[in-house]
Amino acid sequence: FVLSVGSFAFVTSIAFLFMMRIVQGIGWGFSTTATGTIATDLIPPKRRGEGMGYFGLSGNIALAFGPSLGLTLVDVITFPQLFLICASGGLIAFILSST
Repeated sequence: FVLSVGSFAFVTSIAFLFMMRIVQGIGWGFSTTATGTIATDLIPPKRRGEGMGYFGLSGNIALAFGPSLGLTLVDVITFPQLFLICASGGLIAFILSST
């Protein structure tokens, strides 16, 4: 998923854009399923309800504020820069989750 987001910064044709969008969609499908499962495994059983509540809340907050933040950033930076920033954030999250 992170690689497909980063590749959007280098798109030169509509065919490549569609191909990377398909790859991104597949990655997003896997990651959304996996993150809920991983969160359930990591949260202690006694606090699972609270932890899953916070997990769901964070997703809803991201969906609420993400579009306006993205539109604000597009006014300041270009789309390729935005895609590289998003890919960098995903890569940092991946590295932090691996340690």
